[in-house]
Amino acid sequence: ARVRKNFQRFREMTPEQRQKLQQRWRQLTPEQRQKLLDRRRQQRKGTGP
Repeated sequence: ARVRKNFQRFREMTPEQRQKLQQRWRQLTPEQRQKLLDRRRQQRKGTGP
């Protein structure tokens, strides 16, 4: 359900906002990216701090 909400928010964004997001994501190192994704996965499970 949360993914769908995020997707909806993404769809409601202006093309400019979307591009900014993509650029920021591309600037991240693969390690930072993985950390972000891992954190999201942990939140979904409800485990960890």
